[in-house]
Formats: sequence, C-alpha cells, structure tokens
Amino acid sequence: MTAEKMLDLVNKVGLLVSEKPKALGLFHICWLAGTVLAILLALMFYDKKILRVSYIVTAVVMIVGEIYKQFILSFNDTGEFIYQWYYFPMQFCSTPIYTFTLCAILGKGKLYDWLSVYNGTYCLFAGLTVLAMPSTVYSNYLGVCIQSMLHHVLMVIVGAIALKTYAKNLSVKLFLGAFGVFLFFFAIAEILNFAIPVLTSQSVNMYFISKGMDLDMPILSHVKKAFPYPIFVSMYAIVYTEIAIGISYLFFKIANIKKKY
Repeated sequence: MTAEKMLDLVNKVGLLVSEKPKALGLFHICWLAGTVLAILLALMFYDKKILRVSYIVTAVVMIVGEIYKQFILSFNDTGEFIYQWYYFPMQFCSTPIYTFTLCAILGKGKLYDWLSVYNGTYCLFAGLTVLAMPSTVYSNYLGVCIQSMLHHVLMVIVGAIALKTYAKNLSVKLFLGAFGVFLFFFAIAEILNFAIPVLTSQSVNMYFISKGMDLDMPILSHVKKAFPYPIFVSMYAIVYTEIAIGISYLFFKIANIKKKY
C-alpha cells in the first residue's frame, strides 16, 4: 500500500474532522452525563462479583482501544509509518491497561487487593482530572477522541466500583500496597523519560514530568518552572498520594458510618 493510500485509510479509520471537540462542548457534556449515569447504575446494582467482571470487560476494551489509537497516531502527515514514542502507553492514565488486565487475570490475593485500591484511588482521581479538563486528549481524529474519553470514563466507573468494594475495609497496610503500585509505574515512567530520548532521539513526557520537555498544562507547568526538577517530581508524587489518601480516608469513614434506627 502506498503512503498516500495509507494516509487516506488512517484518516477514514480515525474519523478525521476539521475541528477537534472543545471542553464543555456537546461532545464533552454527553460523556460527563454518561459517566454519572453509568456510576449510579453500577452502584445501584452493585454486588461482589461486579468488580471482577468489570476488570475483564474493561481490560479488553482498553487494550483494543489502545491498539486502535497507536495505529492512528503512528503515521505522519504523508502516510509514512514513524512510531511516535510520545504516545507510548505509560502515562498515568495508561496504567489501568496494565492494572485492570492483571486484576482480570489474577485470583484474589494481596496483589489483587493492592491493584484494586490503586484503581479506586490514584486511577479514579486521574480519570476524573482528565474528564474535567479533556483538552489534552482531544485531537482532529474523532475516533481517537472517542477512544480517549471511553478509556477515562471506564477508569472512573471501575475505580468507583473498586472503591465501593474496598472502602469499608481500607487500612494503612492496604493503602501502602496501592502506594507501592503507584511508585512502581512512576519509576518506570521516569526511566522512560530519560531513556527514550537517548535511544530514539524523540522527546517524551511520561506522567508529564519529563525534565527535557515543556508543559502546557494548568498548575503543573507553573510548578515545574517554579521549583528545581527533583523537587517538582517529588511534589507531583506527594500531592497525588495525599489526594489518594484523602479519597481513601473519606470513603472509609462514609462506609463505616453506623446507621441509627
């Protein structure tokens, strides 16, 4: 297939549009409304089996969606295949591809519990952040926009189910396991931030903490400019962990409120 035909195929499969969706536009609002409705339905009809089923279904959807996105974004404007390492799935919001898949495969156990608490705290908040400010995931490929929104919606829905499952029995020990999962992926992202530019001569920004790449994001870009790089990275990890602790503590308290009749 010629490069010209490949570009035409990519544009058709990617649903190329002249204008990308806008934050708080109809596209965005519909996804927000669908997310709220799906969470309400999932929690209304909740039972203990729903979490594992959710992992299996969403893992398949996320993997297929990621393969689709990688295909669309791996061709340049002339239709030539040039893999863009910037889009390699090791962003914060990419981690459910791995954690959900592992949970779908694993039986019950400590690792399953740690991953689930991570999904219900760190991943839940990361997904909510992107749903609130989706501009960074929007492009002129409507298909990629749909994939990105579906991915983050599933993060939030499954994260909410995981939080519901574990909220009553959350403990420091369980949270430390989730924190270990966070540190594991965080360390891999930072290694890739330094290794990929050396190996490929391409710039990457995994977790949006790369030292060599400028940020165009609210708050984060200002923090990065204001502090030395090691402090910025440490603050990033600490703030996300504080938020995850806050989510854990809040829902633990809510789940353990004694009802009086």
